[in-house]
Amino acid sequence: MVIILAGIFTMNAQSAIRKGDLLVNIGMGIGSHHGSAAFMPTADLEAGILTGIAGGKGAFTTGGRLGYYGTEYNLSAVILATKLDFHYQLASSVDGYIGQTLGGYFGNDTGFVYGLHLGARFYIQRDFALFSEVSAGWATPFVLVGVSFRL
Repeated sequence: MVIILAGIFTMNAQSAIRKGDLLVNIGMGIGSHHGSAAFMPTADLEAGILTGIAGGKGAFTTGGRLGYYGTEYNLSAVILATKLDFHYQLASSVDGYIGQTLGGYFGNDTGFVYGLHLGARFYIQRDFALFSEVSAGWATPFVLVGVSFRL
């Protein structure tokens, strides 16, 4: 495990987000909604809008999330939300980020989506990364893992 982690932090892939970059994230989340367990697949599209801040290692992205949740009590809905994230390059292949999600969910259960999230992307190649994210909010996954592609 130590060797794998050391390899992740010393890979030569570039992970800095640049203005105009488009990233697609596909993930699977686990959360709770109305007191029951919920599985939440998601697809996000992010665009780099402001880069070169925080000593050249920081960037802002904005975008949207399309998701779904289904619970053991037969509640289900499609999630449509906006995202705004601040990214900071922690290592040559590690992109840490914090952000917010705001939107709605629509189905046999309807309401507002809001939450704060903290995550990291671990770049395997310049255009491919694994990510993990934790969040707190309403109709957002507690834990989300997946893959990211730079277009």
